[in-house]
Amino acid sequence: MLQKPGALAEVIMNPQEELQAIYYQDEKMRRFQQLYPELLVLDATYSLNDLRMPLYVLLVVDGNGESQPVGLWLVANKECETIAALMDIFVGENNAADIHCVMADEIMERQVAEKLPNAVLQIACGKMSITSQQRLAVLNLFSKMVYAKTEETYEEQYSTLKELGLPQVTRYIDSKWHGLKA
Repeated sequence: MLQKPGALAEVIMNPQEELQAIYYQDEKMRRFQQLYPELLVLDATYSLNDLRMPLYVLLVVDGNGESQPVGLWLVANKECETIAALMDIFVGENNAADIHCVMADEIMERQVAEKLPNAVLQIACGKMSITSQQRLAVLNLFSKMVYAKTEETYEEQYSTLKELGLPQVTRYIDSKWHGLKA
């Protein structure tokens, strides 16, 4: 991992010298974070390795509405201290002041509030009992809504979102986002 120019890999250990987490970000990831910092998505994937350690993928949404990875966290546990240490590295390596919204699990609430004071935490759609295919469709539409250049485009994407027939998602968007549009 460190063979890539500009790559950063940090190992986090506890006082007993046991592995807690590995942080990774390369130059390309850092560049995407600099270009598209407004929305940061943190999502964990499980069972990708023999140790069954969750892999957190940190994503931003680019100008084409596509997600781009901006960091990877391999974690042995989700303890507050471990997540806080990973967030400290991320904040230290990136311009965190420009992050306005974080979409993540509820477990991140305290760390987001402490480490990214300019950001609002939105709970990830994965906690709404929807399929992965529905989740991707929601994220795609949500990205288009966030980056809509006109009110008309926003409303078209919002209508498409409602047509998905996911009332729990629509209620969430209505209560947390729809009324905030500028």
